[in-house]
Amino acid sequence: MHHLTSYQLGIVYSLGSIVDSRWVFRHYNRYFLEQIHFCNSIYKQEYKGKTQYVLKMPLDVIDVSGYNYTNRNSDQRDIPILDSESDYKEFVRAYIEIHGRLDIRNAISHGKRYKQLRLRIYGNYVMMESLSRLLNEYVDVGIKKVSEEAGNGKTGILYYQSRDEIVRVFEWVDRDDVVGGNKCEEYWDEIWEMVKMFE
Repeated sequence: MHHLTSYQLGIVYSLGSIVDSRWVFRHYNRYFLEQIHFCNSIYKQEYKGKTQYVLKMPLDVIDVSGYNYTNRNSDQRDIPILDSESDYKEFVRAYIEIHGRLDIRNAISHGKRYKQLRLRIYGNYVMMESLSRLLNEYVDVGIKKVSEEAGNGKTGILYYQSRDEIVRVFEWVDRDDVVGGNKCEEYWDEIWEMVKMFE
């Protein structure tokens, strides 16, 4: 049985499902599956016209006991209880790399149009409420009201639209002093390029 780093745990929470008494992980970026690849092969599968990577493993390969884990599509999910701020940084970094989207939105203020950075983080409604409180505690960003995504009644979206708050969140998770140092470099290269456009 493998003990997970908090970064790996973030990947398990983001992508893992228990199906037919085994772990199943799917994503379009092979990098994330390689971080938790303890046995079996990663293979390609076509899904909705795109190639995704799939990893299946026996349940006893990964130990999530003690982390309050519930399956990905559960009605109620929450973030795990971790030991330290460093552990939360690792977990949240992986979660944002997978479920965070930074884009540019058109906004209007006092009749004038302008472009604005927007960070959206998707996940279970309860989990997003907890993530909002966690980021408020460690990063000094405001607590956000979670918006409900239309469709399944379980998914919530956290929105951050202040450039300063977005940068504070990213600087908190994307730092060299984060234990383990694992990160998806291509994700962060794109993120920081986009942020620089709004300096």
